[in-house]
Amino acid sequence: MDKHKNRVELIGESGPAFEFRVTAKGTPIVRWVIACEETHPFHLDGEIMVTEMQMHKLCATGKTAEFVRRHLEPGQRMAIEGRLLTRLLEDENSDLKENTEVWVQDILLLSEEDFSAYTLRPEIF
Repeated sequence: MDKHKNRVELIGESGPAFEFRVTAKGTPIVRWVIACEETHPFHLDGEIMVTEMQMHKLCATGKTAEFVRRHLEPGQRMAIEGRLLTRLLEDENSDLKENTEVWVQDILLLSEEDFSAYTLRPEIF
């Protein structure tokens, strides 16, 4: 495996809001979130399956941003592929905050049947 590869694959549902804008140079940018369920066993007085919701920030530019703006609905199931980008941003108090996003390079909209297939057989993604 290439030790210098920065690659992320997520399957989940799009969040309720999108932030779409166009840069001064005319490049479309969209930001939104993906909600991914994570289920794992929890042992206390027996085995209980616990499901947690993980929210991840997403960003797309260019044609991918236009596709998201036109076709993605809140709550839409999707599979994305991209890379992690972490930046330091200055807030209103001039404090530096770390911001990590997945810069989406590819997106696939999933139907309910598609999502079931990915849930049961993750190796096909």
